[in-house]
Amino acid sequence: MTAAETEPRYPAVYIGGHLLLERVAAGDALAFGSLYDAFVTDTYAICLYKCANPSSADKAMAKTWIFIWSHAAALNEQAGSTKFIVLSTARTVTSPRGRDLLQVGTRRTH
Repeated sequence: MTAAETEPRYPAVYIGGHLLLERVAAGDALAFGSLYDAFVTDTYAICLYKCANPSSADKAMAKTWIFIWSHAAALNEQAGSTKFIVLSTARTVTSPRGRDLLQVGTRRTH
């Protein structure tokens, strides 16, 4: 067994509250892994449904989870369950408007 396999995971009971988002906002990689494990299937289903192909869905997954890692503090302030917040983030990232919002920082304006 590797060290990662023997490390304790956050109990699923905390997923309904914002404890995991709060811990992710503090930079806790273990909490992020637990959050990912809890919602990977649902977020991938959203990405696959909304994207044209599996490759696009994979890219959307990466963008979704990078966004969650980078904006966990702001997401933690939102109302609703952690599941609602994570799945809403996946829906936003995969929407045409969400894709535009994510690309704003990378576009050049002339």
